[in-house]
Amino acid sequence: MNVLVDSAEILIDPLPEVIEQSTVASGMGILYRYHPESTQRLAEGFPRFAQTTDGRLVLARAMNHLIVGYALIARPDPRERWGDPSAPEVWELGMIEVARGWRGRGIGRQLIRACFADGSHDDRIVLATAYSWHWDLQGTKLSKAEYGAVLFRLFGSEGFYQFATNEPNVEEDPANRLLVRIGPRVTPEARARFLTLLQTDPSRATDLATNISTSWKTLFDSLAKPLHLWSPTWWLTAWSDAIASRSSRPSSNGCGQACDC
Repeated sequence: MNVLVDSAEILIDPLPEVIEQSTVASGMGILYRYHPESTQRLAEGFPRFAQTTDGRLVLARAMNHLIVGYALIARPDPRERWGDPSAPEVWELGMIEVARGWRGRGIGRQLIRACFADGSHDDRIVLATAYSWHWDLQGTKLSKAEYGAVLFRLFGSEGFYQFATNEPNVEEDPANRLLVRIGPRVTPEARARFLTLLQTDPSRATDLATNISTSWKTLFDSLAKPLHLWSPTWWLTAWSDAIASRSSRPSSNGCGQACDC
């Protein structure tokens, strides 16, 4: 399915040969901290990911075959808590980015909307880890609070909620967030497994597993905090699930955002 938005076409799961016919805009690269080789790395990485059968790649491509944005859903890194093999229904919206010269046009919202448009992730729990050390605060001149509000706006529009967790990376900075979309076809058993990963209250997780049919909704309602959405005129983000070049947080995957104001 392709969608046209402000001179950019949204491509869902494009074929590798389609990607190889395109070029990557110079204004992208939060994944590699805007290193001079960022666009080349992305150009090489997109076709490789497109060859997988279980992930999702969404591209925003301008009429001149210039890739100006992308989003990616995949299984979390198995070294992370969320990549536990006992919870195969947990996936991660690990990356979303729009080129600097193309922000403020609604492309970011269209990218995240396209990730879930066909319902293929409705039987999955898709999370997004928002770590403040991956945010482009310097480039956007935003405070952490303002940045967090932008993320709430973007991800809340597609059914993501903030969940409490004792995961160390999320707890390291009060600005960090764990945002989660629980698909409408996710089973109670899958919800219980995810609750165990959250480890917010292990005793309550055990109770849930014992009596899941009557207790899961009340328990999840108490853990999921509805997003209090702010209404800016811009919302662009860039998201990273594994930044190979990072130095200050080598053990924590997560999202890096670059919002346009």
